[in-house]
Amino acid sequence: MPTVHTSLHCLARTWNINAALSTRGMQETGLLYVLEPGLRELYPLASTRSVAFARYAEHTNTHPFLLPLYAGILLSLEEQIACGLLPPHLLDSVKKAAPTTLSAIGDALFSGSLLPMWALGSIILVLAHLPQWALGISLVLVLVLTLFRALSFFIGLRQSMRALQWLRTLNVIDWVERIKLVNALLLAVLLCQLVPVPLVEWQQYTLGLAVLAGVAWCIGRRYLRRIWLIGIALLLVILYNQ
Repeated sequence: MPTVHTSLHCLARTWNINAALSTRGMQETGLLYVLEPGLRELYPLASTRSVAFARYAEHTNTHPFLLPLYAGILLSLEEQIACGLLPPHLLDSVKKAAPTTLSAIGDALFSGSLLPMWALGSIILVLAHLPQWALGISLVLVLVLTLFRALSFFIGLRQSMRALQWLRTLNVIDWVERIKLVNALLLAVLLCQLVPVPLVEWQQYTLGLAVLAGVAWCIGRRYLRRIWLIGIALLLVILYNQ
């Protein structure tokens, strides 16, 4: 396994993965930049090192928050290849399947759930004249994300492909569903802040929550197209204003 110094060097470079993003190779150059310190240590000879570098001269793209896990897995596999325990062609199947899988998980968990929850919560706190709470929670979340990235990198480095099984045990899809329910409640709170209603009219709050829950159920369980729901909402607004 690469030394601690080299491993930390690779981990630090994962924050710059999208600095060299291109429309043709996507994260191709960035991924090689991340792996370069580890590959130099694993392949001291220039001839074998150039062959290792060439393995990553192709299109690749995954979610940046799960890139450390992917990089750790690749370094672990490269170590086994350097020791003669694995043939290099086995990397091809990993590079085709793993980035897509991790990208889908990252988009659902981070981009589609946690980031909206942070944004809604921060807006609610700012509108409630509590910006210090919004700032404090944001700093804590950045720290948690940093720890998650570091932990996932070293799990990938130590466990290789078994790290994907660890990721599976987190039940990401179940957490995504729960977080989206929380986001629906936060959205209801935000709407109440933007359009204040006297607290005595609690029926309107209940009706709003019921409508949001019904819309979420129609989309998630009945696969009702969102454009239809938007059309129904516009029709009700027009009829209400008549």
